[in-house]
Amino acid sequence: MSFDRARTMLLISGLVLISLVGLVAISRGVDRIEVIATLFFIPVFASFLFFGIRGGFLVAVLASLGYLALRIPSIRLLGLTPLSGQIAARILGYLGFGIGGGWASQQIKAALDKLAAQDDVDDETGLGNARAMIQMADVERARSDRYEKVFSVVLADMTNPSWGSLPVRKQKSALRAFGQTVRDTVRTTDHLSHARQEDHHLIGVVLPETGPEGARIAAENLRQLLTKQAGAEAEVRLATATYPGDGIKRILDMWRQLDSQARP
Repeated sequence: MSFDRARTMLLISGLVLISLVGLVAISRGVDRIEVIATLFFIPVFASFLFFGIRGGFLVAVLASLGYLALRIPSIRLLGLTPLSGQIAARILGYLGFGIGGGWASQQIKAALDKLAAQDDVDDETGLGNARAMIQMADVERARSDRYEKVFSVVLADMTNPSWGSLPVRKQKSALRAFGQTVRDTVRTTDHLSHARQEDHHLIGVVLPETGPEGARIAAENLRQLLTKQAGAEAEVRLATATYPGDGIKRILDMWRQLDSQARP
């Protein structure tokens, strides 16, 4: 899960929870100022989620000043001493929430970013992602250099698949089934990857110990499979390259760009 998605889920959950606390306070006849003070936690919460410790601290200070402003009439009436404990507790609550929440948010972001950096699975299809494509090609290139062997890469650029007009949920199911079918069809030694670039579905295959002729056969088999799975309306463009050779660098440079765009 990306940090942006986790943050959105946390934001919605937090807003609902703080709002419920405010509603419960209203139903119990809690002082109106204290209800408003509870709702001040909402901007503090949003700030530390989006801006970390610094944002949480800054908005916590603003919330504290806002609470003090609300309490000025009571201070003038009763004096500061009777209210000092309540005011101090509220200010410490804002500051603790803003700073502590900001720290926790930054830790979660760092952990999720680290996981994303190590992730090599395409979420849509269950195949490898762009990073996996690059890694496997690098492994095969090192192997080819060491043992004087060849390997090939096939790139399929597919547009207008039949599932493109389906509702989002059905598209997800269709893509997952598509990935499984493609994986089951190729050799177990081949490495498959998928990436999306706008309305283009890019499927890459690393073919160990395969020369140009074998790559062309694999590419044609892949074309037939994609057309069968994605429907006759789908358009499939193919490219092949064999290492050693310059063509493979152009294909892998494109996958590196896709990987760079996918990084958080």
